[in-house]
Amino acid sequence: MNHVIVPLNVFPKNQVIEKGQESFLPLIAQSGAYGAEIRRELFQEAQGLPLKNIKIELQRHSLYIVYSAPIELWKEGGKLNNSQLEMVIDEAYRLGAKILKLSLGHYQKSTSDIRLLKEVLRNSRITENNLKLLIENDQTHHGGNIDRLREFFETVYEHKVPIEMTFDTGNWDYVNECGDQAVRQLSKYVAYIHLKQVESIDGERVTIPISLEKWREIESYFPRKMLKAIEFPIQSLDQIKKYIEMFLEKTNESEESL
Repeated sequence: MNHVIVPLNVFPKNQVIEKGQESFLPLIAQSGAYGAEIRRELFQEAQGLPLKNIKIELQRHSLYIVYSAPIELWKEGGKLNNSQLEMVIDEAYRLGAKILKLSLGHYQKSTSDIRLLKEVLRNSRITENNLKLLIENDQTHHGGNIDRLREFFETVYEHKVPIEMTFDTGNWDYVNECGDQAVRQLSKYVAYIHLKQVESIDGERVTIPISLEKWREIESYFPRKMLKAIEFPIQSLDQIKKYIEMFLEKTNESEESL
């Protein structure tokens, strides 16, 4: 089965902001993708968040919904960012999302209150509403640190807090962490993969399409039905179809052999 998501940030940023994220959803549906990842940072907030209109368009095309918000779960000093957490959970409900994706922020094992986090999530009823909260390794040194992420996930699992991980294959390069080490240590917590590669061009890190070779290395760590996203610049419908086929090739072969 196709479990490939297309985030809206793969398209030119200025076009997405100008035209609205909903205008790209027919293209995503036409590509055969499983769903779309709506990006909070691509809204023109001065005009409000058009969540209702986007929800209607997503449902019209029967697209699975991921909502990504550039919100850090833990504020500086290790305190829970509970007001913004509650805000984006409400937005995810209004959008009809199945996944809400945030960044870790300034988690500190010794001081961050996991019990408070569990209480906030219980009160927001995310489990009853079938909303998954995922934390992604981002491009900051505090939110993309392997050891800190591992400590966080070990702690939330110990306390039975319903949180899993989004594993971004390219973000490790931005914080000089080893992606191979990360996948070995964190794969058991992962529910969603962002697929991309990062190269240094003229002294700047640039996101590029993931190679077939790199994809083969990564997919061996995960179940074949793992939710996965194309997260590199896309120029055309044919490109989206090409990468969906690449990500599904081994899955289809495996299913045929059953």
